[in-house]
Amino acid sequence: MQRQIVYLLLVFAILCAGIYYIIAEDSKSKAISADMEPATLMQQAKVSIGATSTNRDSIQSIQLLRADSKLLNAKLENERWLGFIEGSEIGFPLQTSRLTTLVRDLINADIVERKSAKSKNHARLGLLALSAQNSTSTLLRVATDVTSFELLLGNPAKLQNTQFVRFSDSNQMLLIDKLIALPDDNFAWLEKSLFNISAKAIASIDRTQGEETLWSVNNTTYNDTQSSVNRSIESGIQSSLKAANAKTLEGELFSLSTIEQDEKLAYPLVIDNFISSLLGLTFDSLLTLDTLDRGAYEPLTRLTLTTVDNETILIDIFTSSQPQGEIDSAELVSANHAIKVTTLKDSDYLNQWLFVVPTYQIDSILKDRLDFLVKKSNN
Repeated sequence: MQRQIVYLLLVFAILCAGIYYIIAEDSKSKAISADMEPATLMQQAKVSIGATSTNRDSIQSIQLLRADSKLLNAKLENERWLGFIEGSEIGFPLQTSRLTTLVRDLINADIVERKSAKSKNHARLGLLALSAQNSTSTLLRVATDVTSFELLLGNPAKLQNTQFVRFSDSNQMLLIDKLIALPDDNFAWLEKSLFNISAKAIASIDRTQGEETLWSVNNTTYNDTQSSVNRSIESGIQSSLKAANAKTLEGELFSLSTIEQDEKLAYPLVIDNFISSLLGLTFDSLLTLDTLDRGAYEPLTRLTLTTVDNETILIDIFTSSQPQGEIDSAELVSANHAIKVTTLKDSDYLNQWLFVVPTYQIDSILKDRLDFLVKKSNN
């Protein structure tokens, strides 16, 4: 009996030792496995990306896609980021600060937690593939000089500034410590300024209505004799007949040509402020040029801008000819005003689109000649 008890105690001790060894080895294995798992998103993607063109693995293109739309199609060309819109092969300048933030967040994103690897949980975290029914995810597609990867961006997590993601070739869902900022639409990250020229680069601006010239302003510091001759010739016989009575009203940088002797500028910077408003125009969205062929807009007026280098830019302003909502709202043709810009460069992106511009900005440049002048008393 005593021998049996000793035997049982020995067996029990061996079992305990075995269990302890298994538990210790399992813990050690898990610790080693955790140490070996990538800690950052880019380590998980097995890429090393840089944001500059001098980096061997620099990003060359970025796309943001949803099941029903393309939010961004950006490419690095000649060390400049351009956004490409469906319908044109000519790229738009992009707001580089937006791309810089996106790339920085990707590079710095740490994996907080590895969630489920079961595909049945993808929908709950907003990580269904774009091809799946009811997909709400955004696909981020990044290509570098040497590799590429696709990352699905899902729902924000309850923890502030965190988000669920997964790589498109894996079911493993991840929680990262960044909330990736996305554009609202494919126009949102385009550089919205229409003109990238300074006021000093402008030689003259004319406003015309049909065949009639309503007013002209000229740069008072521009003294190119040949250009002055050319402008005189283009003015035609009417300018010659009025030359004897004509005078110039000078502001700070620009002057208004007029024929009335008793007229005065409303204030010294009235023309310069108009120029600032014109050069500061921004667009909300884009329309295809065939929108004009469908009669959605009718011409309102034209501004002809001539630079000191004798380049001409035609700025045609259109007003909506359709009541709100009569034409497909997806095309935004119900917008009150649109601008068509024509330059001499066929490759200029400005020539490719109709620009929807806020009404308040249009109002700031639709100046009659009298708007520049002191209002005359009725007495």
